[in-house]
Amino acid sequence: MNTARGLMHRAVFVFEGLPNRRMPRKLEPFYLTPLVTMTFYIRSEDVPELAGLSKWERRAMLRGTFLKERSISTLVLLGVVLGSVNYALNPLLQMYASDVRNNSMLYMVILLGWLFLLMWARDVVMMNLLRPKIAAKRAELAAKQAADADAAA
Repeated sequence: MNTARGLMHRAVFVFEGLPNRRMPRKLEPFYLTPLVTMTFYIRSEDVPELAGLSKWERRAMLRGTFLKERSISTLVLLGVVLGSVNYALNPLLQMYASDVRNNSMLYMVILLGWLFLLMWARDVVMMNLLRPKIAAKRAELAAKQAADADAAA
């Protein structure tokens, strides 16, 4: 019963108890549309959802509002930093400049530069991924300010 037909029979038997839902035959293109057509911004000044805010307000919106997303991205960043230093940066330094790791000050500058580069990349990616949430948060704040202005009048 270990033939391919036997395995298929067992697989069909296992999935027979599941509800009979019609599965799509192919991935419809509208599933990928938001990811493909969304504009990617490098600078926060260019993001339309952050237009009209001062530099400090943009910084507070990006770094202080979405703490759950920021903490998850920080854990991912930690894993990327540790993995890239061990498996990419150190082997490259050993191959091209083997005496750099002996000079602790230069090695520290290289590691800090790498960390800051990855942190900047994380901030840019998170800024672009959180654009819909930023727009919703700005609308919520505008509605709250309008309600406060109506209550005061």
